[in-house]
Amino acid sequence: MTINSRQKGNSFERNIATVFREVGWPKAKRHLEFQTEEADLGVDLDNTEPFGVQCKAYKKYFSMDKVYAALKKVKRGKPLLITKTNLKEPLCTMYLRDFLSIVDTPGDSTP
Repeated sequence: MTINSRQKGNSFERNIATVFREVGWPKAKRHLEFQTEEADLGVDLDNTEPFGVQCKAYKKYFSMDKVYAALKKVKRGKPLLITKTNLKEPLCTMYLRDFLSIVDTPGDSTP
């Protein structure tokens, strides 16, 4: 990994942490590489429960094999992968079962 790609990844993680803080996770932050306990959990951000957030910024296409590998790496919370390629809007990917466990389905609400 070159210094530029490392900086790009670090910057992306900081930006996503900022987004989390803005929408309701006031303590969301990027943890540093030397914090090995958090790194062992496979998450790039702290204080984003119920999600275990993994961030990936790539120049081009992100293969499905890489998606599954990144999700599998998360050992805390519901795995949430946030990816971005150059000049494109970030995308979120998670397992369908986890998505369904956190959303209110239209049939659950009473008028």
